[in-house]
This record gives sequence, C-alpha cells and structure tokens, in this order.
Amino acid sequence: MKTFKEHITEAKDPDEKIVAQLELLSKNISKYAHRWNDNPSPRMYKWVDTYNDLKDNHKSAWATYCKKNGFSLGHDAYDNLA
Repeated sequence: MKTFKEHITEAKDPDEKIVAQLELLSKNISKYAHRWNDNPSPRMYKWVDTYNDLKDNHKSAWATYCKKNGFSLGHDAYDNLA
C-alpha cells in the first residue's frame, strides 16, 4: 500500500495532488471535529482554512474531488465539522 507522500509524489495530473490533499484534510477535519469547541487548536484552523482556500483557488480539482466523493460543490470545511 502506498503512503500519502508516495501518492502525492507519483501524481501526474496537477489536479490529482490537490484532490489527494483535499481528501487528507477532509479526513482529518472529520476525525477531529469533536475537538472544535470554544477554543479550537491552531492546527484545526489551518486545516479548515487550507481546505477552503483549495476550494476557492482550484476549481477543476474541486469539481473532481466532489464528484469522486459524492459531495456537493457548494460545501466547505465547516460542513465537515457538522
């Protein structure tokens, strides 16, 4: 089984790297959503901000990611926290 770093390094399509990054961020945000309380960690803020920045700055990768995972194009990182 490939590690995440190997998968990112092997990616040929530029969108593939962004999709892999979005998948990792989504996994981490969902996994630690229970820790999003009155004082979330700076790391969680960074994950949420990065996820939303990738959404805004890489439209074709975003569309590929959403289609691959069955997500709405209109969702954002805060929906992963819900």
